[in-house]
Amino acid sequence: MGHLPGAVNISGFSGIPRAENGDMAEPEASSRLENTFVISKDMTLIVYDAHSQMMGTVAWASLYYGHSDVPITTDAVI
Repeated sequence: MGHLPGAVNISGFSGIPRAENGDMAEPEASSRLENTFVISKDMTLIVYDAHSQMMGTVAWASLYYGHSDVPITTDAVI
């Protein structure tokens, strides 16, 4: 149907910064992604999508990189 106002698409497969060996990348890589999408650590990041493990991956990665408020939902309504 669409996106919530201000929403950005961060894929659980390719949108999360990873090191060459597949581990989580250094925090600087997350900072570059945040600067690209104008995301700050004090913002609430709402992860929404159809039910999938990728929702959890994106939320977990956000918490890993220092965000503290990352709810997950499948009920995001425009």
